[in-house]
Amino acid sequence: MLSNPKAAVQYGVIFAAMLPQSPSQALTLLLPPAVFLLEVSWYLFVAVGLSSTRPRDAYLKAKAAIDRTVCRPGLPGHQTLAVHAMSC
Repeated sequence: MLSNPKAAVQYGVIFAAMLPQSPSQALTLLLPPAVFLLEVSWYLFVAVGLSSTRPRDAYLKAKAAIDRTVCRPGLPGHQTLAVHAMSC
């Protein structure tokens, strides 16, 4: 999350909308480690998955189509993908 500030903003928005107005101290203490574990587990899953030959080859084969689909201006939700689209 430190290398991707967008993730911190997304979590902040979700938590602001979903948490009670005054969360308990236990929830306040458990939430940061839970988010950290979720992030670490996701990135480990992706790293291990893409380090294997078959998933990596499948991703590289589909990458151009994914980029054309996700990076196409005018699609619904394109404004939410604006930062990603700049890198395409």
